Amino acid sequence: MAIQLVQEWPVSGNAAAEDHKAAEGVATTPGNTIMVRISTRVLEAAIDHITVTDNGGNTYTQIERVQYGALFYCPNANAASTVTAHYWDAADAPVATVPSFVLVTEFSGIDQATPLLDSAQYASPDDTDVTAPVTPEPGALVFGMLVSAVSSRTYTLQGATYSQLVEFRAQQMDLAGAWAIATDTTDTGPEWERTEGGVAGSWALTGAFKAGGGTGPGPLSVDAGADQSIYVGQTANVSASASGGTAPYSYAWTVVSGNGSFLNSNQASTTFTPTGSAGVRVLWCIVTDANSTVAQDDLTLTVTQAPSMVGVATVNDSTGWTATGGTVKDVLNDTSDSTLITSMDNPVEQILDVTVEPVTIQPGQHFVARVRARRGTSTTTATVTGYLYTGTTLHSTVTARPIPGTLGDVDLTFPADEIENITAQQWTDGVRVVATVTATS
Repeated sequence: MAIQLVQEWPVSGNAAAEDHKAAEGVATTPGNTIMVRISTRVLEAAIDHITVTDNGGNTYTQIERVQYGALFYCPNANAASTVTAHYWDAADAPVATVPSFVLVTEFSGIDQATPLLDSAQYASPDDTDVTAPVTPEPGALVFGMLVSAVSSRTYTLQGATYSQLVEFRAQQMDLAGAWAIATDTTDTGPEWERTEGGVAGSWALTGAFKAGGGTGPGPLSVDAGADQSIYVGQTANVSASASGGTAPYSYAWTVVSGNGSFLNSNQASTTFTPTGSAGVRVLWCIVTDANSTVAQDDLTLTVTQAPSMVGVATVNDSTGWTATGGTVKDVLNDTSDSTLITSMDNPVEQILDVTVEPVTIQPGQHFVARVRARRGTSTTTATVTGYLYTGTTLHSTVTARPIPGTLGDVDLTFPADEIENITAQQWTDGVRVVATVTATS
């Protein structure tokens, strides 16, 4: 995105203190670049150095300084910025009663990684034209200021390339600024021509900034993830992702509706365990960035009762499986776990394909097919992969779920967003659950 001027704050002045605070709490866009121009009638010999900070704790980088002026920038605006200039002597003691003027400008679209391409300062020897040339690249921001110790003088900005930001004249001080987006390397800096007034020292400062791919990180925001549905007794994995603002981020999960608890409520990714019966829980994630800016997002967790044991209506394919009591269908419908089916040794994607009896699935509800599997002691690893079909149409896949230990339940959870297009009639008619088992010794 091209660099754009967002706003300039009113010129502010102060002659009664060592600090000079510009307009307070000005609304700015996090990640934009703030430029600060300072003019002062105190000579450089009296003010050893100038620093600039803001209410977010950001430190501003000085581009250049001349006898009566200084130019600073910061590539990370706050949501609301207050900029303060501080004046110091050589012993780092505040310099009192500094007559000075501060002008603050906000730009978007400046490259945050390498903002400063070039800078220059220039003192006019002939007091006619004042410029500070730099060598920008096309698309770069060229930002300049003029400072003069005589307010009775008039300088005129030359050329149509540059736009003047401000012309301020008060208390025997001139302050002017201009900017342009360079079309090529010949756009070397704004130039001012003296058109009125006597001879005295005048200075120009110029900086050039590279255009970036956007407007900086943008406002702080957080995404708590998509709404979820689980069964009573299950735990939800939640994960929030913050963007924009200023890292590092801190997270705080809370329950705003319903009952339950988080394993680690101050981490971006954690687990939430509902307590109580079925119902809706609303989970809220609040994120705070380094500037104490806050953003939040919520997700809705729908907790429903799992379908009771779903019987097997038809066994379509059970290649390689041997039932120990009755048929494969009999074993699969045996809720007592008194029978079992066994596979061949070290199976590779050994198929068990069944059509389940009618089942009712509520909107937003997952469908879970539970397989209680035993892994032989000679087997190193064993996994179950699940597929959900209506006819020959594949709706969802659960990949390679490990069999825990030598005996344990493997839940093949087909998520609601992948099976939402299965109609109530298709659930009534029966859907196909296909499980494949792979083991290695």
